[in-house]
Amino acid sequence: MKQVGPGDAIRILVADDNEPAREGLVLLINAQPDMVVTASVGTFAAVLAELEQHPVDVVVMDRGLAAAAVRETLPAPCIVFLTACEPDHALALAQVAGHARLAREELRTGLARTIRGLVRRSRGTA
Repeated sequence: MKQVGPGDAIRILVADDNEPAREGLVLLINAQPDMVVTASVGTFAAVLAELEQHPVDVVVMDRGLAAAAVRETLPAPCIVFLTACEPDHALALAQVAGHARLAREELRTGLARTIRGLVRRSRGTA
């Protein structure tokens, strides 16, 4: 994969109310040569505030925060909802809306691939 400069990187906001999980996600994503975590937050209110100030390409969000995102229109082109179990109806609808669901056990092997796929689709390059 081609190395990209910071201006070309996929910009990602990480949202998880569990701080150690959030820190792990940041490390996993920042290890990718074409991705950069621009912010890491623990509440849905912080997600909204951050997106208002700093738009991103993708929000990686814990399922616990996802219900609010599905109820409201989240101003982000792509969202990856992280789950510990099978998706519920709201998350299934989110997938139809162009977002993605990823089980936590698939993070190591599937997160980067899922993010890249969502960004390609949102940019019309899939």
